[in-house]
Amino acid sequence: MRIFAVILIVAAMVFAPGCKKKNQAPEVPMVPSGPSTGCLDSSYSFWTKAEDPDADSICYRFDWGDGDTSEWSQYAESGNSVSMSHSWSSLDTYHIKAQAKDKPGATSEWSESNPIVITKNRTPNPPATPSGPSTGKKDSLYSFTSVTADPDGDSICYRFDWGDGDTSDWTGWVPSGEPGGAIHAWFRAGSYYVKSQAKDVNEALSSWSSGHQVTIANNPPNTPSTPS
Repeated sequence: MRIFAVILIVAAMVFAPGCKKKNQAPEVPMVPSGPSTGCLDSSYSFWTKAEDPDADSICYRFDWGDGDTSEWSQYAESGNSVSMSHSWSSLDTYHIKAQAKDKPGATSEWSESNPIVITKNRTPNPPATPSGPSTGKKDSLYSFTSVTADPDGDSICYRFDWGDGDTSDWTGWVPSGEPGGAIHAWFRAGSYYVKSQAKDVNEALSSWSSGHQVTIANNPPNTPSTPS
């Protein structure tokens, strides 16, 4: 009879309403993924993810390695990735880590770190001499292209000096090493030198290219009408 009573007590403890399994902390997040190099005062994104043994939603924070730690992110489902961005104001190598926290408040250990080397931004290389026609007529549109590369691998855009006091708007952004182009018309006969300049995403300007000469001829008069 005493043994039966003990069994009943144990069963009651196991199946009693409100008894819950102890919350488990999320697993250690994966090493943050992001660029390995960057430039001063430019923002870079890193992402990470982790699993929660209880399938709880998880939020994350990042230690940026410069004494700054991000706020906790919004909650995401267990196993889903979250990204955050940061910029650095001093030249150095920084080691970025991530930590996870579940909805009940249990935190993981910090992840292993991923380094990023912050250097000074370098200007794009001077663009190649623009390619385009060497002769043309007044009031006609002509297309020119130029190309260069950025030593940091940044995206670049281009603009063109048409040699007549007019400069084009900046083109759209293209990957380093890809050409950019623009069109222009001249309204006076003469010889003009078309040059190009590049700019990277950090606003660093290249020097101007050498000039491509284009000679614009005067349009001949219209053919006279037949004498009456």
